[in-house]
Amino acid sequence: MKVNGIEIHFVGELKEGIVLFVHGAGNNVEVWNDLFTHLTIPSVALDLPGHGKSKGEGEEEIEKYAQWVEAFVEKAGIKDVVLAGHSMGGAIVQVVASRNPEWLKGVVLMSTGPKLSVNPAIFDGLKNEPDKMIKKVSKWAISKNAPEEVYKKTVEIFSSAKTEVLIKDFKACDSFNGEDYCKSISKPTLIVVGSDDLMTPPKLSEKLQQLIKGSSLKTVEGCGHMVQLEKPSELARIIMDFLKGL
Repeated sequence: MKVNGIEIHFVGELKEGIVLFVHGAGNNVEVWNDLFTHLTIPSVALDLPGHGKSKGEGEEEIEKYAQWVEAFVEKAGIKDVVLAGHSMGGAIVQVVASRNPEWLKGVVLMSTGPKLSVNPAIFDGLKNEPDKMIKKVSKWAISKNAPEEVYKKTVEIFSSAKTEVLIKDFKACDSFNGEDYCKSISKPTLIVVGSDDLMTPPKLSEKLQQLIKGSSLKTVEGCGHMVQLEKPSELARIIMDFLKGL
């Protein structure tokens, strides 16, 4: 679908009542494959500009990505949408949800926070030895108890991104401050975090819960940052339980 003159790739059927999933830094729609096999609700995932099969060059600001997500939904002309974002995608969803658009029904924030500081070593590594740094990031992104298959999937997904886009994404995360956005969110909100998340530790999700009035927080035990890859069936159950209350 063309949005603001740029072809934006998505999977799923665009209709009212969907859950729209927004991926994290350097990811694409494939990160949701395992989760979607466990969901029994209408679900759509998009590739942000510059990611996956979407055109464009990526953005260096979370707010600009938020504009793309808003434009995507408005172009689709759908209502009663639940926005679900992971990591950087969660920051994007915070911005969109703070504006309380008419079409928004609920919010799911996974492995994210009101601030997403990035270790300077990541930028240096991506500039000098991107393949090596992607493997390090992938290790940090999952629980030490995660199967080797999950690690391989994580490396594969991060490796599919253009290095320059991945750097832009991390810059967008590093400069993000969503505290004021969170205070303006009025839609029902579910927050999910892995107990072993090193990249966006549980304390960030606890801060989100404090900032977003009436939000609920669920912790997935023995899980790292990539909750949709590590514990897809449990995440699906948590999301579907939340949706029953909307």
